Amino acid sequence: MRFQSKRGITLLELLVAITLLAVVGAMVYPSFGNALSNLRLEGVARQLRSICRLAKWEAVSHHQPYRLVVNLERDQLYVADAGAQIIKGLDLPPGIRIFQVQKRSENGPSNVSELYFFPDGTAEGGSVTLRDGGGREITIVIDFLTAEARISD
Repeated sequence: MRFQSKRGITLLELLVAITLLAVVGAMVYPSFGNALSNLRLEGVARQLRSICRLAKWEAVSHHQPYRLVVNLERDQLYVADAGAQIIKGLDLPPGIRIFQVQKRSENGPSNVSELYFFPDGTAEGGSVTLRDGGGREITIVIDFLTAEARISD
């Protein structure tokens, strides 16, 4: 009895393997792109939450109101003191926009909104909604009583 060993693969086997890889890749690619977009949006929401925490800390430690300024037209966010000196800003990456700002003390829409953080550890309260190119939204809600910012999907 003699055993013969195969020393390679045939061209047909190679073509089948490449075709299977292409099909699997085509199925996985869209979900991978969505995952990256979701991670980017969540990262920006976390950065905005930390900027809100900074505004609260600055207000309490310096005993003066600080504000989170949100410009819808320019997609700009920054923390400023009472003298309008910018403490920290947030540049939004391409594909992510500020969709909406709501304040407890404001009834109508505005292109520039200011959410105040007070020296006693409270805030004006409101929310900032971010939206990515795929239409996914994340809202950062600022509690008026504790001035804590939380992320809400």
